[in-house]
Amino acid sequence: MVLFRRPQAAAHFQTLKEFEDVLHEHSFYRIHKSHLVNLRHVHKVDREGMVSLTGDMQVPVARRKKEGLLSILKKLLR
Repeated sequence: MVLFRRPQAAAHFQTLKEFEDVLHEHSFYRIHKSHLVNLRHVHKVDREGMVSLTGDMQVPVARRKKEGLLSILKKLLR
């Protein structure tokens, strides 16, 4: 797994599921089988299923995860 953060990326050797279990309580959400994102860094979810993050990164959101992601983001904005 590669963890993107400033000022550089770091490699960690755990499964994404292990990270998901630990980070779920810290505003992280699994949006795709290959992507776990910090919800505080989500700027936009577009109609094509791409999530825009801080730092001009874009990652895909799985179709089955998009509705859950939008629901959680709405709750965070309240």
